Amino acid sequence: MKVLVVGGTRFFGKTLVEQLLTAGHAVTVLSRGKLPAPAGAEHLVADRADPAALRGALDGRSFDAVVDNVAMTAAHVRGALDALGDRAGHYLLTSSISAYGEFTRGHVWREDELGAAELALPPADGHPYTVGKRGAELLLLKDERPRVPFTILRPGYVVGPHDHLRRMQFFVRRVKDGGPVVIPSGASDVFQLAWHADVAAAIARAIGDAKTFGRAYNLVGRDVFTYPLLVRALAEVAGVATPCVEVPRALLRRGVLAGQELPFGEEDAMWVCDTARAERDLGVAPTPATTWLSELCAAPLPAPSPAEEAERVVERARAQVMRRFMPAAPSRLRR
Repeated sequence: MKVLVVGGTRFFGKTLVEQLLTAGHAVTVLSRGKLPAPAGAEHLVADRADPAALRGALDGRSFDAVVDNVAMTAAHVRGALDALGDRAGHYLLTSSISAYGEFTRGHVWREDELGAAELALPPADGHPYTVGKRGAELLLLKDERPRVPFTILRPGYVVGPHDHLRRMQFFVRRVKDGGPVVIPSGASDVFQLAWHADVAAAIARAIGDAKTFGRAYNLVGRDVFTYPLLVRALAEVAGVATPCVEVPRALLRRGVLAGQELPFGEEDAMWVCDTARAERDLGVAPTPATTWLSELCAAPLPAPSPAEEAERVVERARAQVMRRFMPAAPSRLRR
């Protein structure tokens, strides 16, 4: 098949392109050109936010499927569909579980709970990212003109060894240097993570599959984490004893990690989604966390900047002080 991947030069987009090439597909990558496309893929350079540039790059080209990894708004989706016209057989939108917009404790989100009627409402969190992703999905669901068949993919927090945001690498480095690791206490944050190769494999399986047309899919792992559980599981696969300093979020905001945005979840929120539809329709079972945590630990870490090294020295010193005052209350979700 001829597949266009919009945003396929880094992280799980790059993993997807590599998987498609290995499977024998003819892959074209469209990006702004800041990074090279994977070897074997054709590379089109254009800013997808510029409708004229996008039309120029895609003029006269046709594709069996288009995977849009970097559509952040309805305007982005509209621009892609207008540029492609009737020259795409299947449009796959990479959205996000953030589109659900409200992660109350005890609720496990299923895809059918977020349809056109719900997407048209202002999200509870009001975050621009959530608003944008909901708008992108809604355009597909409400567009009344003849259009290409579409599928919506909703990944969770994606992790992997080449994550440019270094979300898990933040914890891997601290586990490997012997800790201590300062984390939010207890079970106030609950979340799932998605392994980059699983997300790519699920998207690849959906390409051209008629049973996915008009449907949405949660792409997350089965494992449910809190921060204490995640760090202790990481330390276990690394074979080290890493002390955790569990601190209430309110203290973290004022203390040693005040300038660092915690990468997963929210305080007193449960970012958990059902995986049954994706496993059933796409036939991709999530990789067990123990497997991908081991791979993360074995992967080389990017060198820290001098500022990061200095910050870590201060963090460790303050963590040692905090350990003497914070109670070691067990998390309800620890193994």
